[in-house]
Amino acid sequence: MRRRLSPRAAVTIGLLCASTLIAAAGLVRAVRAPSAGPPAPEVLPAPAPTSAGSIDATLSRDMSGCGGARSTVWNPLSGVEYTGRIRLDLPARSGGAVVLFIGDAMPLELDAETTTGDPVLMHRERLRRGPGVHVPPDFWLDDENPWSAPGHIVRATIDAFPERALSIVVSLGRRAPRVLVRLIGYPPDVRVPVCAVPVREDETYFASGWYGEQAGGTTKERWMRDIGAVMVSSARDGAVTIRARARPATTTADDPTRLTLRVNDVLELPAVSMTHGPADYEWHVPDVAWVPGTNELLFSVSRTTTSGTHTIGMSLQELRLLHRE
Repeated sequence: MRRRLSPRAAVTIGLLCASTLIAAAGLVRAVRAPSAGPPAPEVLPAPAPTSAGSIDATLSRDMSGCGGARSTVWNPLSGVEYTGRIRLDLPARSGGAVVLFIGDAMPLELDAETTTGDPVLMHRERLRRGPGVHVPPDFWLDDENPWSAPGHIVRATIDAFPERALSIVVSLGRRAPRVLVRLIGYPPDVRVPVCAVPVREDETYFASGWYGEQAGGTTKERWMRDIGAVMVSSARDGAVTIRARARPATTTADDPTRLTLRVNDVLELPAVSMTHGPADYEWHVPDVAWVPGTNELLFSVSRTTTSGTHTIGMSLQELRLLHRE
């Protein structure tokens, strides 16, 4: 869950999303007030997960991008987690729960809500990698080395309701962290679909590394720490120019702050030097860097400062994705 702060905090934290405006040059994504929560996934509702047959029916349709979870083994979500958010329907069960191990190279901010936007209690425990810790070996067995597990690991537990089923959306904080999921307290024959929640064409999902939106004079802006992940849809063809209107938290003429953009963890574009005050920064992204479904833009800055108890590196006022011929 993203860190909760009082209204008097220097930087507020809220649920992160932005509106999309259509401009003549292309797709313009402008910051606005946070919504009530992630939208319900644009997929057919998952069947009631009370038996092995229900998930088999879901997977056989192959319409929801689903994996599965049960109580007898740790279940990797290979491919499902590539949207940055997952949905699961937890059957009613006294003493039942779902446990997720989520790991990545950067600290992740996790959140859980119902599909209607109500907050869901999530118990979190941050763990270290290495031998002798309470991390399932499935996290590192492929590499045969416990030190190969992600550097930042969170054990997240969500309790089931005893009287009714619980449909939830879990925000993973990045497009494709390493995820294991397992049911606790359920009979062995219960298998629950875990389905991808894609970023919609008209949506921008601000994930780990971002604070909530705030007013900045006549504009609205969103502050980032040293690294910030943004998820966008790939509903576009050809090469794209990414234009960010931003300002650094600190910079100097002799040693300017450097802003770097990495796309889908496969393409790192040249860093640009940031100047004082708001300015436009551009990167040309070839079409081979885009993937079907959800894409991740990972921004990072070379220098940060503090505002009260918060670390800040860059303020983003507008993000545009422009088609190139």
